[in-house]
Amino acid sequence: MSLAQALQEILIAKHMTPRELVTLLPRYESRSAVYRILAGKSTDPRLSTVLAICEVLGVSPTELAQLAGLYPRVERRSASWDLRLRQAFGTIQALDPEVKGLAITLVEATVDVLDRWRRSRP
Repeated sequence: MSLAQALQEILIAKHMTPRELVTLLPRYESRSAVYRILAGKSTDPRLSTVLAICEVLGVSPTELAQLAGLYPRVERRSASWDLRLRQAFGTIQALDPEVKGLAITLVEATVDVLDRWRRSRP
């Protein structure tokens, strides 16, 4: 599968049109470059453009590369845990700065407690 095909599949899964994607990109990104990528006419897109597309679509560059067949997919045993953690951290990233600081403090405290518990086990 090509990069263009992978992006088309993601757009379909997200119920988005190419036009919606382009309107959500930062203004400094070239709209025509994005349309060339989506049409499969750009074989060497700028990394910043691909990263901006991934940001708007809510996928990691690795996920996009794996879907396009450009990078080997590695199955993880705890994929569902990883997904839940990613979703939780994505929610934290979207919080207001004051609340985000509190959330980070809570996560750090939780990690500290779990680390101490893990070290205390025989």
